[in-house]
Amino acid sequence: MSTSQRFNFIPTVNKIDKYITVKIPKDSFFNKLSIDNIEYNKSSFLVVKKDTLEGYTLQNIVIANDTIKRATIGVLDKGMRTEIYIDSIFFKENSQFKGFRLYSGDKSYKKQLKKYKVDMIDLLKK
Repeated sequence: MSTSQRFNFIPTVNKIDKYITVKIPKDSFFNKLSIDNIEYNKSSFLVVKKDTLEGYTLQNIVIANDTIKRATIGVLDKGMRTEIYIDSIFFKENSQFKGFRLYSGDKSYKKQLKKYKVDMIDLLKK
């Protein structure tokens, strides 16, 4: 019998579950995404708690050497403000996590995922 811990591959889908508000209208928000070469497609609706948001898939996101394949967000137009719900991010197959054999409680993975979360929030706020 072995006493070593079980190893799991890092999941490619990671839940972010974070609301942010930007002080620009929805159209301006999407224009800024286009200027930053971030592609977006309307997907469906996201239901989060009691809110129904327009769902979008963002692609071509350059964070930490282009490791984000896509992100799923929800958008709620509030006039001169836009509320954005970051649902999840999907790592590229060739990201720095590919092939790592880490168990689910690994501190370095959790630390790196937190950094991606902060970077994604910063990207959408600018």
